[in-house]
Amino acid sequence: MQSRVGSLVKLRNLLTASRNFLSFPKTLFPATSLLFPPATYSTICQAQEEGVGEYVRDQPKSSEEILKNWGCSDTDISKMFTRRPALRNADLDQLQFKLNILSGLGISASELVKIINCRPRFLSYRINHCFDERLEYFMRLFESREVLVKAIVKNPSLLTYDFHDKVKPAIALYQGMGLSTSDLTQILLSRPTLIPRTSFNDEKMEYIRKTRLSNHSTMYKYVVAIIGISRLETIRQKVTNLEKFGFSEDEIFGLLQGCFKATVFLAEKMQEMGLDLQIKGPMMLTALRMTEKRFLKAFVNCHPKDVADELMEFYVNAKGVKRLAEDYSKKNFHQGFPF
Repeated sequence: MQSRVGSLVKLRNLLTASRNFLSFPKTLFPATSLLFPPATYSTICQAQEEGVGEYVRDQPKSSEEILKNWGCSDTDISKMFTRRPALRNADLDQLQFKLNILSGLGISASELVKIINCRPRFLSYRINHCFDERLEYFMRLFESREVLVKAIVKNPSLLTYDFHDKVKPAIALYQGMGLSTSDLTQILLSRPTLIPRTSFNDEKMEYIRKTRLSNHSTMYKYVVAIIGISRLETIRQKVTNLEKFGFSEDEIFGLLQGCFKATVFLAEKMQEMGLDLQIKGPMMLTALRMTEKRFLKAFVNCHPKDVADELMEFYVNAKGVKRLAEDYSKKNFHQGFPF
């Protein structure tokens, strides 16, 4: 027992001596006089450090600065901020990304102002969804980038509509009804909201058949477009109004054909006479939806008297029908469908 106690005492003394031996004074090797002082190395040279600093300083700090760098004037920026105040606090990276897309399309600062005025939330939407496929499709449809830009300025939503569920089905409907690429281009420029407003059913198709127009007729595309974008309730209302005078549906749509025929024939006559004012392209669809009084004022009575008289005589002969009554003064009388 005593030998075990003696062994424990010796072991304790040995451990105490070991701790004292390992506990060196703190001042023996001061931190300032290390034998091997640590060295730090940089892989960035001085020129690179200056370049990084300049890059950070050059980063735009606001949406206003990004728009200025993109080419917008103070007036342009003021107009856009007035129309869309939230644009001041837009995500800078997203704003720069979308402006780069628009630059690639060839859209200028003045055209961007028109786009924001038309669709204030345009830069808040996702415009890169199916972008390459959408651009390729529209280039085949419009056949030139200039015409595509004009269509986008008139309806910026061409870049935001659901491409597969809205754009392609609407265009396919018109193509399936015999409209050519050039026909669709004219109609999309004159009726920018054609795509979201288009709808066809059996009743509308029956109305088109009752006009007795072939799909090779010059007037066919205008009839199809107007019926396609008009609400069924509006068409029924206009047809009912004329049925009160004793007309059948076939006779009413025959009048529709005659009305369009007179306008188209007059446009061809003006082209033959070589007049400066022409009814063609998108202007044709606008002319077809005018009241007769407004149409004659815009395209006939604006010419010298001898020319106006000749055009008026031709128009009356081409039309071949008399007006049923005087123009109705209510604003909604000429709403939608052209009667």
